[in-house]
Amino acid sequence: MTRDPLTPMTTRWIEGPIARAVPFYALGTLVALGLKCFYSRAGVEDLGWILRPITGLAHFLTGIRFEHELGAGWITHAHRMIVGTSCAGLNFMIIVFAALYFSFLIRVDLPAARGAWLAICLASAYLLTVVTNAIRIVVAIHLRDVELHGAFLGPEGVHRLEGVIVYALSLLLAYLGVEQLFDRLHQPSRRRLPSFLNPLGWYAAVALGVPLLRWSFERDASRYRVHAAVVLSVCAVLAGAAFAIGRIRRRFPSWHEKNETTLRGC
Repeated sequence: MTRDPLTPMTTRWIEGPIARAVPFYALGTLVALGLKCFYSRAGVEDLGWILRPITGLAHFLTGIRFEHELGAGWITHAHRMIVGTSCAGLNFMIIVFAALYFSFLIRVDLPAARGAWLAICLASAYLLTVVTNAIRIVVAIHLRDVELHGAFLGPEGVHRLEGVIVYALSLLLAYLGVEQLFDRLHQPSRRRLPSFLNPLGWYAAVALGVPLLRWSFERDASRYRVHAAVVLSVCAVLAGAAFAIGRIRRRFPSWHEKNETTLRGC
């Protein structure tokens, strides 16, 4: 009787960590799709659970009061701004959840811990969305006050560019922070690609892929091209900056890193 050479390989795959995590990958996918479906149908009153704390934090940071008007959102008349459905940042929340949950799930071993990781990622994505959106609103108000736009970049372009920069930078910093935490708690993972490419890839893929899947670019192809150019340009600049900072840190290690190396050598 001949032994099937694929059996050991198949057994290792079935019993491997990735295979055991498949149900949790599926669960995370359902959560992300559920959030997207909810957001696509939600009105401004359905999003009070995230718009209210966003405007509350923006008020805390600036002293600007946002008044709730039924059906419209949270309005500051002095600065001519309405914080409505498009300002909720649910797409950003989905990106944060997906980037953190799917990227680090394989580094969580036990099923109970993976379930807890899903809850942690949801809570973290919510909190980061509230903070990031509040900062984005504060920056947008100041940019509108100084009228930072010209012939090549109108008010809408400035608002779009500012939003992409704030979102992408917030996601990048959060991802690198979580990765540092995992590296301290567990054995550092072997990375084939630089860490910063993962969150920026998630951001670009969702920010450009979702409207592409919905065929919204057919209704306004020129607007989609501008949006894509802004997203890709910001991601490229942030990737270049992260790469340069990484090279500088490796070339000129800090005193703390040198001291640790000396102590280990002793």
